[in-house]
Amino acid sequence: MFNTTAWNRLRYTAYAPFYDTVAARAFRRPRRIALGQVDWEPGMRVLLVGAGTGLDLPFLPCDIELHATDIAPAMVKRIAKELKRCAAMLNAALWTLKSLTTRRAL
Repeated sequence: MFNTTAWNRLRYTAYAPFYDTVAARAFRRPRRIALGQVDWEPGMRVLLVGAGTGLDLPFLPCDIELHATDIAPAMVKRIAKELKRCAAMLNAALWTLKSLTTRRAL
């Protein structure tokens, strides 16, 4: 059986260095539209699954509690850098698949 999790982790690790260059342009408008339809409330707890490099961050309000995760550690490193820039705006937690698996096992 083909391990799609390992394959996705590998390919998104390879994509991470140039992902923003391609995806930002291709998906900016759909991201803005989709996230603009959410009825955001101050203090809302948000789980961003497949957070990637953080391209959704500019479209999120500043007063939410954001929890972000991604399968590829390289993507998590990229969004962590982006979150540092937004730290004053977002109360954020960042998880990798490994840390989520560890938490569930405890």
